[in-house]
Amino acid sequence: MLCYDENNPYNNCIELYVECVDVGLQWPIVEDVNNVIKLYSVKHNVKFKVKKYTRQWYSICCKQSNVGCPWRLRAGKLKKCDGWMITKYVTPHTYMSAMLNQDYYHLNSDLICDEIVRLVRVNPNLKPSEIIQQIKNMHNNTISHRKEWIARQKAL
Repeated sequence: MLCYDENNPYNNCIELYVECVDVGLQWPIVEDVNNVIKLYSVKHNVKFKVKKYTRQWYSICCKQSNVGCPWRLRAGKLKKCDGWMITKYVTPHTYMSAMLNQDYYHLNSDLICDEIVRLVRVNPNLKPSEIIQQIKNMHNNTISHRKEWIARQKAL
């Protein structure tokens, strides 16, 4: 797979990769890898924890790996160009959280900001309840008013 190409518009479409997370996918910065995994975890109602995070490696596993869930992912910094690539991906998640539609902790204000920035800039007078409903429609999770407020401030 080629190194990250900043002229490719699909490299910035994190939502496209949520359903097809796999070995070989590349992003320019580790935060993009993290955002894809956060969106994946929100969409599929699974939780993960960071095992290792250095300048060269980003490794995560299921929060319930201690009870046998094998799910894990590792991304490494590319040597020949700037960017990060998923180098290992073990599926499936065998543990699913029983808590649906809650204020999911991976759905943080930074991720919410990325989701609502266009909406808020077009219409800065959106009511908090409208933004909360929009996130609920997108991710089937209800966020707190606090997260909505912080995300709105970041988006503006």
